[in-house]
Amino acid sequence: MAIQSCQQLQEFDDTRFVKKTLHKGYGNVVFLLHLLPGQELPAHTHSGKEVFLLGLQGRGSLWIGGDHYPVGCQDFIYCSDEDELRVYNDGTEGWSLYVVLSAKKEPENQQQVKEPIKRPPSLFPLSRHHHHALVMSRQLKHQKEEWTVLRKNLKKFWNQGGQQHFREEEEILLPTYSRYASVERPEILEMLMEHVRIRGQVEQILQGAGVPSKEILYNLGNLLESHVRKEERVVFPMMENEIPEREWHRLGELLSHE
Repeated sequence: MAIQSCQQLQEFDDTRFVKKTLHKGYGNVVFLLHLLPGQELPAHTHSGKEVFLLGLQGRGSLWIGGDHYPVGCQDFIYCSDEDELRVYNDGTEGWSLYVVLSAKKEPENQQQVKEPIKRPPSLFPLSRHHHHALVMSRQLKHQKEEWTVLRKNLKKFWNQGGQQHFREEEEILLPTYSRYASVERPEILEMLMEHVRIRGQVEQILQGAGVPSKEILYNLGNLLESHVRKEERVVFPMMENEIPEREWHRLGELLSHE
């Protein structure tokens, strides 16, 4: 038996997230995860382990299989061993999570689980951009802020990463992919057409003189969200299967890390 105080183990670090192990044994791990605003645990999987998380303090966001979930205090989350999980503190205060990694029990006659393919680190910057896009899409769909605030947020999102994100995909990622597979695929063509539509709608809203209708804002938010999920679930995995590892190292030096 052992009793430990979670409050006494609360510790934050300005340079990176902090992990405090509470228990480890028989394939199970229990720990506390502490993140300051802006800190993250990049997308990853836990092969052969189920993941249980409980919010203890603060608020933040989880990406599970490409889907975004805001998490607050006392919220409980379950992830299977196949779910890709990303933890990001997009709040304004320290965020603490209670985490359990539990060994998954398989039927005796089942073969050993093959570890899922992990996303190349070179794609992490683009996935981080996707996170910001999902936050923006929620603001456009829910429209809880005044128009002046919403316009300011949209302009900041677009000028500080949104446009650059599209250019990096079109000028760096896709040309590399074209060397190993055909780009004349419905998924690629749809992705590019959505780039055009999003650009047009953002420029229409930002350059307009009046306040856009709620429908126009909602449509942009909806398009932005569906576009991000399509890239994370369809386009990126497709590229991961075709682009060799040596190219991912080169791409990592070219893609923006801002």
